[in-house]
Amino acid sequence: MVNDLLKIFRNAENMEKAVLDNYIPKDGTYFRLDENNSISRLIIKRSKTEQNELYQWFKEADYNSNLIDMNKPVDTTKKIHSNNYYTVFMKCDILPKIGTNQEKALTEKQLGEVIDNYFATFLEETKDKKTKRIIEAIDIQEINQEELEKCKIQIKDAIPKITKEIEDNNLADKNYVKIFIQKNMTDYKREGKRYFYPRIFNKNDYNIEMNGEIWGLANNNMRIE
Repeated sequence: MVNDLLKIFRNAENMEKAVLDNYIPKDGTYFRLDENNSISRLIIKRSKTEQNELYQWFKEADYNSNLIDMNKPVDTTKKIHSNNYYTVFMKCDILPKIGTNQEKALTEKQLGEVIDNYFATFLEETKDKKTKRIIEAIDIQEINQEELEKCKIQIKDAIPKITKEIEDNNLADKNYVKIFIQKNMTDYKREGKRYFYPRIFNKNDYNIEMNGEIWGLANNNMRIE
């Protein structure tokens, strides 16, 4: 496995492209909320999905929107598994009325509250001094609160339509339902970095700054033999 990865990266002219080319989105039903209020849908199954233009868009947006791991969520309830305010990823199980496991399914009110808290977290994080300093170090602009609110409303308004489409087409399963807002990939990359960089360290309380650089303990487990 390691040798295979080394071979890929040694021969890669563009490291990011090499990673993306080998990235496979998880199985699920993917929805994109387009600018004209229409909804594009694609069912992704690893071995059966036609890799057309829509697939490539979802693939890159998804790559930039995933969590590092479930111990580093934005949503502390761990119901939403995406990392930016252009996306809401969740298991179909929790969707009101159509969830395949009704013990896990949320009510419409509960799901609305989870989404509200998820979006509020992005603004709360900007108040944390350690997080703010890391964001400043990678030169990312502050969150546009008006845009964030607009994205939240757009996604919440779309969920009943998406739920109905899943129900009408018998798409309910145990896989993901992933909702994306149509944006430039530059925007997705920026917001992915806003999530990723403050979380690459084990805990930002232990970070130190030396000569304008931030140092900390890596998030990955380390073992000395």
